[in-house]
Amino acid sequence: MPDTFQQYQERYRECIRMLNGLEKTLEKKLPVSDRRWHVAEPHEPYGSESELCPSGWPPEI
Repeated sequence: MPDTFQQYQERYRECIRMLNGLEKTLEKKLPVSDRRWHVAEPHEPYGSESELCPSGWPPEI
């Protein structure tokens, strides 16, 4: 029974990943004002001393 649950959970997560990727790809075809996903990363010059990932990365699940 736990193995069956694990298999369904893995397939479910794969479906979520694929659907999210499809949604983001399709949104690139929309005008910026109509997009739901606004991804903007702060600009850091090459060689800066800032930390790339916060401590504790990756987060525990």
